[in-house]
Amino acid sequence: MACGIALFEDARRDAVRLWPTKIHLWKVGQEKFYKTSKELKALDRLCWWDPTSEIRCLADSAACRFADGHGDALFRRTVDGQELHAETSWFYGTLPEPILRPTFNRIKRFSVEELLLLEDVDSKAQLFMRSAAALPLIDHERLRAQAAKWDLHFAKVRELIVQCSPACQGFLWLLNEKKVPLCVAREIAAFWAGG
Repeated sequence: MACGIALFEDARRDAVRLWPTKIHLWKVGQEKFYKTSKELKALDRLCWWDPTSEIRCLADSAACRFADGHGDALFRRTVDGQELHAETSWFYGTLPEPILRPTFNRIKRFSVEELLLLEDVDSKAQLFMRSAAALPLIDHERLRAQAAKWDLHFAKVRELIVQCSPACQGFLWLLNEKKVPLCVAREIAAFWAGG
């Protein structure tokens, strides 16, 4: 049982890391693109109506089934300073939201730093999907289907953003063709930005 609850704690931590990053990306998209643009619509789907939301639902269902078999009291605990009262509050309602001050500059393109934010959302989504896959009693077939949908949708969004952002095209080549790790890419981006 202790091992099972630790898996739920890991999945929750990954969800807590992912959701504010997705909201941050969505707000940056709002700042850069008009509401009717295909880029903002794609970012909107990626950040709000994406497969990781369905995976979060699957994780919540797995938590409920696990609690049915092992008791609700197992899920009443404090995780990373957040007091959780029931299994249903682990993946809904307690996820933090970043506080950002928008500066609307609708230039219809992303900078390299903003492309890195997009890549960061993908890496955190991949972590969340892996930790959700380790949960006991999760529907693995639906999880695999949603993970495949995420990969397809993310590739489409990345392609749209890179097409309208010339500075990102060479940088994406570094990430994809040269397989530069994301942490090194951040340092290169900071150097290019003069920081």
